[in-house]
Amino acid sequence: MPKGSGRSGKRPKAKKPPPNRHTLASLSRQWAREKQFCKIVSKSLTVFQGEGGGEAEEPERPSSASENKLSDSDATVDPQRESWSGFRVVDIDKIFKNITECVACQKCRGNVKITEIRRVGLSSLYNLECLRKCGVLKTFRNSDIVKDNPTTKFETEANRRFVLASQALGIKHGGLKTLSAMMDLPPPISQKLYDQTVKFVHSAVQEEANASMLRAVEEEVELSGARDLKGSGDGTWQKRGFSSKNGVVSFIGAETGKVIDVEVMSTVCFGCCNYKGPKQGPEYDEWKQTHEADCSVNHKASSGMMEVEGMVKIFERSEARAGVRYESYIGDGDSKTFPAIVKAKPFGNDLIPKKIECTGHVQKRMGTRLRNLKKDMKSKKLSDGPRTNSPSTTYARLDLTPGVNTRKL
Repeated sequence: MPKGSGRSGKRPKAKKPPPNRHTLASLSRQWAREKQFCKIVSKSLTVFQGEGGGEAEEPERPSSASENKLSDSDATVDPQRESWSGFRVVDIDKIFKNITECVACQKCRGNVKITEIRRVGLSSLYNLECLRKCGVLKTFRNSDIVKDNPTTKFETEANRRFVLASQALGIKHGGLKTLSAMMDLPPPISQKLYDQTVKFVHSAVQEEANASMLRAVEEEVELSGARDLKGSGDGTWQKRGFSSKNGVVSFIGAETGKVIDVEVMSTVCFGCCNYKGPKQGPEYDEWKQTHEADCSVNHKASSGMMEVEGMVKIFERSEARAGVRYESYIGDGDSKTFPAIVKAKPFGNDLIPKKIECTGHVQKRMGTRLRNLKKDMKSKKLSDGPRTNSPSTTYARLDLTPGVNTRKL
């Protein structure tokens, strides 16, 4: 028998080397962490013993600041939807196969099957049929029908939520097609039905937003004690620069910090872009007359003027819309917006809006310029003697808000 071989004639496996001090230290730290974790879990879990066994209650987790702001103590949950609520992504073959194996016809006790007889997007209509002689036992849908949209014959909650999600994510109808293909879901609803749903959802969201802003106006009136309010206004654009085709102007109450009014400005309309008919003549005039109410173009000037025109519109409609006037405008240093408001005289000669400079904006602009000045004057001798990087140099502090000192430059 060769040297080093066992009874089987095979060379014995090499023995594992003993752990060194580094391995032992690493293992000991890991064991200590696991032991500490077990102690924490055992202290956090409280077991309630009942007749049918014990159930463990999950430990309370600290709530975030956002969760505390969004929580509503008056919110309630429908008792019928506490245990079964919402939607699930399921393998339809697996689910229906398990159901039909456990269910029998109530009349003849025969086997049953489930067939899909109609589908629109994510909504399907199914028949539960007896395989013997009883025929169709029940017809049901996988989602409830929503009957509040007069433009469609029937619309289900699943399809509406799918459309709403696509708008929130910015993927639109083309993105839904890709998502459905990747998830092995049925194709989404048609483009025509999608557009009808988007139009209805937009109308509902806009109605709720207007109601919310009117409630914010009344809160502002209550806190200020008058119907002549003050607030700050600013504009935002879809993209940087002066080439954006869409912008939003908002007016925010000074007391509540809530949005009181908004104006959406746009230089483009998808309906106009998708129109393929003649550009003049009776047919074009007829199309223009029907499309004018839905056309989204409300701005012809440059993108930089969107904030100016939008803020003027907000001031001009304040009395008719909410019965208030804006006596003070907290601006961000824009040299065009406030003069345009004063020139428009939204409240006649009875009330001329006043300008209040935003200290935060002035502080930001001045701080940036002083920091750039410090950078440019680095290692250069000042007129009073010491250099700018000398320890004896004293730097100015910005104190534009009472009681607040800014950082050292």
